[in-house]
Amino acid sequence: MARRQFIEMVCVLIVMLVLGGCSNAVQPAPTGKLSGQIRDAKTGTVPQGVRVTLSGKLVAVVSGSYMADALLPRIYELKVTAPGYQDYSTQVAIGVENISLHIKMQPIVAPPPPPPPSTTDPGFSAADIDLLARLVHAEAEGEPYIGKVAAAATVLNRVASRDYPNTIPEVIYQVIDGRYVQYEPVLNGRINIPAGAEAKRATREAVGGSDPSLGAIGFYNPAKTTNAWVRSRPTTIVIGNHVFFK
Repeated sequence: MARRQFIEMVCVLIVMLVLGGCSNAVQPAPTGKLSGQIRDAKTGTVPQGVRVTLSGKLVAVVSGSYMADALLPRIYELKVTAPGYQDYSTQVAIGVENISLHIKMQPIVAPPPPPPPSTTDPGFSAADIDLLARLVHAEAEGEPYIGKVAAAATVLNRVASRDYPNTIPEVIYQVIDGRYVQYEPVLNGRINIPAGAEAKRATREAVGGSDPSLGAIGFYNPAKTTNAWVRSRPTTIVIGNHVFFK
């Protein structure tokens, strides 16, 4: 009997040791999973070249779907990038549950290109510029290029002056007292001759702000003009065969 009791006690001790060892074994830590889809916010299509990282570690992306599993419970930094899209970044708290997070990428909208620099003042029509170029061609055909720019500038200075009409056609076709035409090409018809390329270019430069005439409102050729009024005006500059005056 004593032998039997001894054997039973030994068996009980073995069972207790085994059970005690199992209770003290290290249990696996709980983990979670993060997954989702990545799409274009406007079209719903899959962006090309998507890259996903979770706290700095690269996450595989297949056909716009990503998944990271066996994640220990903590807060992770999720970042998503793709060429042509704004970077996406957020913090995700991972527990023992599975989290589904779908991401909509916002396309980068490029700013519109700046308009090309204007070669004409928006206050003048194409017809106005053409008329001014024809006057320059007729009045200063044989003059140096800078003289052509100056001739165009004098007309524009008159337009800006309170003493003259405020449009190019009105200045060019102005008649005083029913007798005095301001520009000879209007009187002899040369104003109707199409302008040459250099006259057009000089006119565009003057309209763009260039004024070699130094603020003059008119010009004359001393070899051809006997008008006492223009000869009495203060001279601003002499270019080629023309005297420019205020």
